[in-house]
Order: sequence, then structure tokens, then C-alpha cells
Amino acid sequence: GINAEYGKQWYQRRVRAKSRFVSGVSDGMVCRLCDRVCPDPVYLLCCFNKFYCYRCLTEGKKTTTIICPSCQVPVNSKTLTRNDKLRIAVYSLQTVTCEYAGCPVLSSVDTIEDHVDTCLYQP
Repeated sequence: GINAEYGKQWYQRRVRAKSRFVSGVSDGMVCRLCDRVCPDPVYLLCCFNKFYCYRCLTEGKKTTTIICPSCQVPVNSKTLTRNDKLRIAVYSLQTVTCEYAGCPVLSSVDTIEDHVDTCLYQP
């Protein structure tokens, strides 16, 4: 499963927009629902070549049934399959820009959170 607090940080604080990555983002790394880089990419068994953010598919759902956004087939959320290879590729992206306007810092996905917490360009 996904660590809920970690996932929450990704959505609230971490750089996920394709434009924030200096290079290396392929279309396959981008969620088909939110159009942002997937921190925890999953696929549904009915459409295994289409990736979504775990949170995009499950947030706010009160049941374990998810309707596939592509083919509209009802799927049990317990059958969501993580794509660890894609997840590793996302985390290996080397360089992202700071989220604060004017900040010249470039950082890795793994360390951007530390920088953001102390960035001098915070509003």
C-alpha cells in the first residue's frame, strides 16, 4: 500500500507538474487524470498500459469499487497494481526546480522537500 502521509505531501508540496522537471519526463510518467508526474503509479488490470496516480483513483472513494477512467469497467481497488519500475524511474529523475518563483535552486526529487522547507523565496 501507499503511505498516506507521504502521498499527501507529494500532492500538496512536491513538484509534480511536468514543466518543473528539467528533463527526463516521458508521457508514460504522467497520470492520465491529473496530467502530473505520478508519485505512485498504478494501473488497473483492465487497462494495464494506462497509468494513474494511486490517489487520483482512490481519493474520496467510500467503496472498494473504482470505475476505470478509460474503459468504464468497475474494478475492485484491491486489484490496483503498482508499477514499481515506473515509480523508480520517476524517483530517478535528477533535477527539478524549486516551487517558489524566483528561486534559482535545482534539486533532485528526493531532496526538493528539504529545500522547500527552508527556501528563502517562500512567500
